[in-house]
Amino acid sequence: MPKIIGPWLAGLYDNDRSVSRAAQESLKQVFPSEEKLSNLWRLYLASIIVYSLDAITKETVNTLSDERTTSPDDAAAKHTRVLATALSLVTHIIDTVTAGDLEKHKTLLDGFLAEDKVWRLASHADAFVRRSVYKLLAAALIKSERSLDMKTISSNILASSLHIDQLGSAFDYAKAVALVTQHCPEVWTKYYSGSGKKSAWRRLCQFLKKGSRGSAPDYWSQVTTLLSHVPDTVFRAQSEDDGVAKQTEDATSLQFPILEAVHDGLCSKDEPRTNLPAAWTAYLDVAARVQSKLADKDATRSFNNEYLLPIVQHYIISSNEWSKWSIPKSHQSGLVLKPLLLLWQSSEALMQEAWCDVSAKIVEHIKTSLPEQSKGYARSQETISDESRRWYSLQASAIEENDSQSMRRVFVQTLVSELSVAIESLKTRNGKPYGAAATVVAALQLVPDLINDVAELNNLIIQFTRDDIPNLFLSPSAPYIFTLLGLVNDKVDVKQVYASGLKSLEEAPESVTKWNSLESVLSSDYVALADNDVISRVVDGYLDAALTGDSNGWRLVLSVIQNPAAPVSLVNGVYSTLIDAISTDSRMLAGIHGMLLLIQKGHRFLQVLVSSSDAPQLLSRLLYLADSPNEAVAQGAQSISAILEREMSSGKSSDQASRSRREIISTGLESPTADSLPIETLLRQARTLFEQAEDSNKAAVATAILPSETHWREALSPFFSSAPNPSLAITNPFGCAISIIESPPASPNKNMQSVPRDAAGFSAALRMLSYVTKLLSETNILPCCKEEDKSLICEKLTLTLQLAGDQLAVPSPNGLWDISLPNADIEVANIVTETQNLVAEWMHERPEFVKSAQQRLLEMCEGPSVTSYYNARAYSAMSVEMRELHGNVPAESETTILQRPSKSLGVGSLFQISALLTAASDLKRVTRLASEFLATLTGLDLQADYGEALRLLVLLNCLLYRQDDIVSTIPQQRIVFFTKHMVSQCQASSLADPIRTEIFRALVVALPYIKGIYGDFWEGIINIVPKVWSQLQGFTDSDIPLINASLRLLAVLKALATQDSNDDLQESWTDSVATFHGGLVALLKYMQGVSDLSHQPQMITNELLSRQLARMPTKTVPDPQGLYEVLASNSVALQLSAYRILHDYIPNSQEQISIDKALSKDYIARMPEELLSLILAAPSDEVLLEADFQRSTPAPLQSYLLSWKLVFDHWRGSSYSVQADYATALKDGEYLKNLLDFTFEHLITGRSRPVDPSKLEIMEFTPDQEDTPEKDLQYFLTHLYALSLICVPNLSKLWWRDSTSRQTMLAVESWTEKHISPLIIASELNAVSSWGPSQADAEQPLSVKVSTSTREVTASIPIDEQTMSIAIRLPSAYPLSRAVVESIHRVGVDERKWRNWIITTQGVINFSSEGNGGSLIEGLLAWRKNVTATLKGKFIHIFIPSPLRSFVASPLARERNEVQGHGSTMVRDAGQEDTFPETFELYYQTRLSR
Repeated sequence: MPKIIGPWLAGLYDNDRSVSRAAQESLKQVFPSEEKLSNLWRLYLASIIVYSLDAITKETVNTLSDERTTSPDDAAAKHTRVLATALSLVTHIIDTVTAGDLEKHKTLLDGFLAEDKVWRLASHADAFVRRSVYKLLAAALIKSERSLDMKTISSNILASSLHIDQLGSAFDYAKAVALVTQHCPEVWTKYYSGSGKKSAWRRLCQFLKKGSRGSAPDYWSQVTTLLSHVPDTVFRAQSEDDGVAKQTEDATSLQFPILEAVHDGLCSKDEPRTNLPAAWTAYLDVAARVQSKLADKDATRSFNNEYLLPIVQHYIISSNEWSKWSIPKSHQSGLVLKPLLLLWQSSEALMQEAWCDVSAKIVEHIKTSLPEQSKGYARSQETISDESRRWYSLQASAIEENDSQSMRRVFVQTLVSELSVAIESLKTRNGKPYGAAATVVAALQLVPDLINDVAELNNLIIQFTRDDIPNLFLSPSAPYIFTLLGLVNDKVDVKQVYASGLKSLEEAPESVTKWNSLESVLSSDYVALADNDVISRVVDGYLDAALTGDSNGWRLVLSVIQNPAAPVSLVNGVYSTLIDAISTDSRMLAGIHGMLLLIQKGHRFLQVLVSSSDAPQLLSRLLYLADSPNEAVAQGAQSISAILEREMSSGKSSDQASRSRREIISTGLESPTADSLPIETLLRQARTLFEQAEDSNKAAVATAILPSETHWREALSPFFSSAPNPSLAITNPFGCAISIIESPPASPNKNMQSVPRDAAGFSAALRMLSYVTKLLSETNILPCCKEEDKSLICEKLTLTLQLAGDQLAVPSPNGLWDISLPNADIEVANIVTETQNLVAEWMHERPEFVKSAQQRLLEMCEGPSVTSYYNARAYSAMSVEMRELHGNVPAESETTILQRPSKSLGVGSLFQISALLTAASDLKRVTRLASEFLATLTGLDLQADYGEALRLLVLLNCLLYRQDDIVSTIPQQRIVFFTKHMVSQCQASSLADPIRTEIFRALVVALPYIKGIYGDFWEGIINIVPKVWSQLQGFTDSDIPLINASLRLLAVLKALATQDSNDDLQESWTDSVATFHGGLVALLKYMQGVSDLSHQPQMITNELLSRQLARMPTKTVPDPQGLYEVLASNSVALQLSAYRILHDYIPNSQEQISIDKALSKDYIARMPEELLSLILAAPSDEVLLEADFQRSTPAPLQSYLLSWKLVFDHWRGSSYSVQADYATALKDGEYLKNLLDFTFEHLITGRSRPVDPSKLEIMEFTPDQEDTPEKDLQYFLTHLYALSLICVPNLSKLWWRDSTSRQTMLAVESWTEKHISPLIIASELNAVSSWGPSQADAEQPLSVKVSTSTREVTASIPIDEQTMSIAIRLPSAYPLSRAVVESIHRVGVDERKWRNWIITTQGVINFSSEGNGGSLIEGLLAWRKNVTATLKGKFIHIFIPSPLRSFVASPLARERNEVQGHGSTMVRDAGQEDTFPETFELYYQTRLSR
């Protein structure tokens, strides 16, 4: 251990960090505690010293490194590290080891310190080694000074080291030299061995001139300590001409080299600026010592004039001549004061003289300052301003430090001349030399006591203020003038001066000078001294200008906001104006910009906003604007609101933040306007408020952020002022009880049109519904609510759901939301679903407060009011759900009410009893009541006692429509009596519709239970239904419940009649079928005029009617032609009903039309004009944009597409000639173009990617079978396009070829080739395959072979022992691309005639209008006729009389008509010459080339 301890510990001080870290970590592992480490140093102290001494005295560069493997630089670096660490070890021992332990090894330590080689390292080239030596010396001087040889120290530390470059070690060297000098000053004299150029003072000057060499500022404090202890003989040494040092007591005409060396050192360009304050302090301390050693006045004057006075002069008036006396600005005032006092105390006469000289220069600068037009004007004035402020600041500091009468007298003397000249300059030059104004202000601020002592100065300033300053408000001196007014407020009536000056300022034209002056007034610390009205008028004017686009106005407003001295009324005025601005569209953006600017740069304005009583309204407005479509407005509003919320939530403003948030929530819910905050914003505020609340306060916060009962009542009351739509009777369990509602009398003060709504069209009630639902769903607030609050919430949510459900079913212009706004009902439907889910969750998990809500609703059901009706419905809905979840648990109130006699039940409280009966738990009582109601009704005259009859029927139906199957428990005979009585009562035409509706509803449930009972009442029931339909006049919503009930009754009767029921029913049904069918068709026409898109009751009824019509045989439909008008209906269900009937009717009627066509050449088959009128034009873009494809296909579009489907139905079962007539009609009317344009706009061109119908059965289509209306539309359009290619291929091809867009043409061709052509080709080939076998036995046998893989048909005719053959090849894009006929084998005819046959066949195929393979068959028949005619000596061809030129020139749209419509078939002798084939061939080849 003694051998390794030295190197091990030496590693701690190595300047290689990796070595040092390794040494530290290894020592910590071996000696983990400080005590053990201390003992290590103590126990091995001798070994450490020996190691260190050996390392210094014995080790060399060559002994430490192998020169063969180590470079000279690396070897030298290693040696210096060994030396430095060895020195550091001994330094550590001296610093840390106790005196007792050191004494034990005194001899060894003294030997080390006496070693000359150790101290010779003080001038080593490496800074690390030098620092280690200097630290060792400092430690030795403090702990063991008697062990040092001062001669050795002087020789090595001073003589050998003062003059070398101490870069990297200057501070440690200065500290060591200072300590040596303190302990033994003789090292500079007695022990110093140098002389001449190596004399001590010369070496010392050499050291000082180099400055701190980058050391810390403390270097200069060490220099001060050093020079304060250096012997006078060295400190006062001076140079002679011969350069030999000479010491003398007389310093009169001598230089001061040490002081100059210090000055040179601090002025060195390498001296860090951070060291300059310490350096100048050292200089002044040294100068003070030098000055104290001077006994002669002349010498002192000379010294002061050369070494101290320039510091003061340069501080006041900067000059390049005195640049080396510049003191750092951050410490100027303190450092300059010391030489000033030294000068004043030692040379007062010199100081007075110099003071007056400086004052004269300042006065001269004021007088000769540059004019405003000069380029250096601003710099000249700023120089004067800076000089005067430094000048008076120094005077103030000097008086505070040494208030002598002589000094004060000199200051006053110069002050009078300076201020007199400054004021006169301002007067004569109209305030342009603002440096002079700055001089006056500086004097008033810094030396007011001096001015107050001189009456002359006081009077001068007062007179100047009163008489001249009002004229200087527009001058460049204005900023200083306003400050001056504040300083003389106690001497002059400043308000009068402000009034005069501001008046002239207001009247002045707009200019930069005016803006600067106003900005100076408003930013002045003394602005409050001005008349408030005048200032307010100025600020308001420029604020208004800023809001209209003048950005300069914000500068002036910002001056007020940033000025803490500005009156609060001014700031409040700015605030009020900006609040108004952000509420005005034309000034909104400017107002947002201005408010953000003022908040960011004026904290006072932010405090005004936060503490204002209007803060909630402001924050609410900003939160609303944060969602503005204007991006600039939205970003600005978001920034301001974020700043306000952050400020309100911090510190003392947290209560204000809570109040503001509560007010924002309350206002946003109770009083919606177009500017109301979105619900999401209110929710954010509520969540923040709840989350920031203390646990003990959460219940109170929950109550505060949820709507109160009063708020709910006020929000819902407008919707209880009118009765619900009567058609809603079919969607709620109370049926026609809706008809007895008594609407409250109209109030002149309440108008449904005036219900306040937000920008989305939501009323307060709907906003509350959405807000409460989302808040309770997204937060854990419900457990914190009081029980009564939970019950209230459940009650109001359920009640509001009933209103929302009714409006979703039947749109109302005066409902919870504005139905005119797009997509509002979709958003409301989502809200309703969320609320329903929330309430359902409560019913399942928290039934306690749900039951309390039920009880509250039940208590409010009494009476025939709208409110009672909706409360009853809400109770009924909740009760049914609760019974399903928790079983039959009768409530006490339910039992009490239902114990009343049946005759009195519902009297005056029909809704309450109806609600109880729909979900009553006492089944025994419920069953008995049903039986009693039937018995009572059986003997009641329904016409005479309308109210009683309706009450009993409603209550009966409430029981019959329960899910308990109550009817099965009632005696069958009682039901029969009831049925017979109801039938007899319904015979009267005057019976009210609500009564008949409720009777029908009751019979729907009751009849299945008496289906086996015979009687003539069945005929009466069956006759009632069409009779009711025949009595309908002028369709209204009040007809819907009766129609709906009658259709349901019809469905029940039909079902019973087709089952195993009694013969009376079946016979009556059979006899009345035709009547029913006629009645259904009449009802279809009766209901066609009103749209059911958003009318749920009507849609339900229409669909019910549609289902009945769908089951009706087409043959029994009277006058199907009259149903075309229904296709134009606004009801999709009714359109489909008419379509289904016509879809079956049209093909069946084609047989007779084809016969008529065959019997008469003049007969032209025509489509119904009503049908053609429906396909005149596709629906416009406006119609489609307004449509909601989420629900169903829009009625106009559905009508258009169904009409086209019916058009193509005319091809089913019709002859070729009839089809030609139909095709001609479509061509003449140009109908197809609109369809195909519309089709491909939606399938290809109007989409980023074409529709892919590969998974659809394109050739077969049934409307309304796809998942979404959009897919259904795509399927329908694809199907219609396929039909157009099949039924009218040539018209479709003409549309495609005439396409104006080549891109569209290529896209359609590619899409058709991929998705449609394969199906048509397969259909064509299948048709030929089916037809082919029948031709083998014909007079002229024809053999046909079909290849589906190659899309080819091969036809052969046997000629003797040979075969004549052709091939028909269909292209992949057929029928857009033409089929090609090619020769396979020619027999018995010449080449020319054979070619004519081929071309003729190809023409027949491509210009035929017959689909489903007809064109191929027609071509094959034409070819066979030519062959047969040739064999018989004849020739058949298609004759076209028009010249070829007219064909080429004619539009392509006429091509088919000219080839097919005007041609005729002619038969000629085989030998007769014919020029037509050539003509046709030439024409056809020309068309192909085109």
